[in-house]
Amino acid sequence: MKIFSAAQIKACDAYTIHATTSTSLDLIERAAGACAQFIFERYKTGKPFVIMCGMGNNGADGLALAHILLQNGYGVKVFVLLHKNEHSPENKTLLNKLLKINASLVDYVHPETFLTDLPEGVILVDAILGTGLSRPLNAWLADFINHINCLPNYKLAIDIPSGMPADTIASGDASIIMANETLSFQLIKRSFLHPETEMYCGNIHFLEIGLHPTFIAATHTHYQTIESEKLISFIKAKHKFSFKNEHGHVFVAGGSKGMSGAITLAPKAALRSGV
Repeated sequence: MKIFSAAQIKACDAYTIHATTSTSLDLIERAAGACAQFIFERYKTGKPFVIMCGMGNNGADGLALAHILLQNGYGVKVFVLLHKNEHSPENKTLLNKLLKINASLVDYVHPETFLTDLPEGVILVDAILGTGLSRPLNAWLADFINHINCLPNYKLAIDIPSGMPADTIASGDASIIMANETLSFQLIKRSFLHPETEMYCGNIHFLEIGLHPTFIAATHTHYQTIESEKLISFIKAKHKFSFKNEHGHVFVAGGSKGMSGAITLAPKAALRSGV
């Protein structure tokens, strides 16, 4: 699987919208639908959810998810964090849609305020900030995330835990949602592949949302995962009278006193491969 930067993922979204004559709202609805399906498969309708939404398109994912969960009989409460001057157009559209259904389901979280008195059995959904994060969080938003991390509730992050950069490792004192599960969309973020981020992402699930395969195939990246299909393609059938000299040679250099593990394992692996 190719590993794209945040900018490439954004370009893939745009290409998908253009090539399929979809809209940005359509893509958000697909992403929310994939998250909802994940929830349907694991939780009964009696399970309550609190969805924390930012004012951008990650928040729009959360608003669309709230609508789907409501339609399917789940208990949902939405908190919209007023962390910037205006909503994205998609966020505003989906928020108005939810307000028309039941305005009492939505509360606003103003700067310097926090969520309190949440029952422990409520699942918290993080849809505050997505992969567009480009600067450190302001003091209140950082404090808000730190406060959420202190709550015992089970936490699901949509696309990426809020506060986590998509392309780099965050600084050690960064404020990042500590999710139990991260529901990411189809493509791996580079930051997911570092041990420093495990404590924030929890179990990561990659949900198919129909990103256009032409863009993925045509776009160059230096990073990709090694899949079993690729490894299998390296294995060639040997004729029954073949011998080791026909299958390559391996020279292993390494090792030092007290550090003999790798230099011992490497030739064993080479022998097993048939060289």
